[in-house]
Amino acid sequence: MEYVTIPTTVWWLDTVKEALDCKNDAKLAEYLLTTRAAISMQRKGESNMQVKSAVRCGDLLQINPLLVVCSVMYHTAHREEDKLFWGSTFHRAESSPDNRHRHTIKLPTEKLEKAREAKNR
Repeated sequence: MEYVTIPTTVWWLDTVKEALDCKNDAKLAEYLLTTRAAISMQRKGESNMQVKSAVRCGDLLQINPLLVVCSVMYHTAHREEDKLFWGSTFHRAESSPDNRHRHTIKLPTEKLEKAREAKNR
């Protein structure tokens, strides 16, 4: 069984951008009900995705929005117990029978992420 890696904010931004065929981050920002500056700051790691935008990502991708919210919260958590909470909640939402029929995207796996990293070197 392959273990699903918890996607980062940038991964979600890129996935929505690709799914909607957005030509630039300004258009992506419109879809996510935020600003281009906010998207830019999120890409640089200077800001976190807001819950409203995370829920919007899930809606636009036609997946359970909790997956995106948990991902964002997991990667912004500072305490280990918070990471554990958000990570386990993400994995429960991801494997939920309610969610199976809604997946329109391929969530990253450890194997896929390692291949992507190797390709980018």
